[in-house]
Amino acid sequence: MFIKIPSLLKKNHKKDLWVFSSLLLLGIVLNILEQMELSLPNPLEGITAIFQPYSEVISNIFK
Repeated sequence: MFIKIPSLLKKNHKKDLWVFSSLLLLGIVLNILEQMELSLPNPLEGITAIFQPYSEVISNIFK
């Protein structure tokens, strides 16, 4: 982290720095919530909810 951020600033990669910082912040927040023993949702359930209707449509097409 201490090596990557100055490099991004020096090369003027503002978008990359923004994405890097956002992902780092997300990781920190998730880690804090996990350490507080809060119930975190499973990402696979969200992915399944999104793609389940498409799966059913494709299944019906190929029957």
